[in-house]
Amino acid sequence: MNNILNQKTSTGVHIFLEDTSGNGTFINGEKVGKGNKQVLANNDEVSLAVKKNKAYMFLDNNIHKRVSPQEIAACFHRCHDAEV
Repeated sequence: MNNILNQKTSTGVHIFLEDTSGNGTFINGEKVGKGNKQVLANNDEVSLAVKKNKAYMFLDNNIHKRVSPQEIAACFHRCHDAEV
């Protein structure tokens, strides 16, 4: 399990992923580490347990206001299928 946090910092409001998992969480292939937080950026890929197990793609609503859920799903599946 992981937490997604909306936090205000000295540089503005950012979205953080906090790794509370027992098996590891990766953002763009880099391990976050249990108890650590990392800022999420637009199009970051979040993997669970193993860095190849892509589970989520973070999309910033301020950038993707006109993208439909179907377009997002199609992009994710294309990215996933390319790595098989």
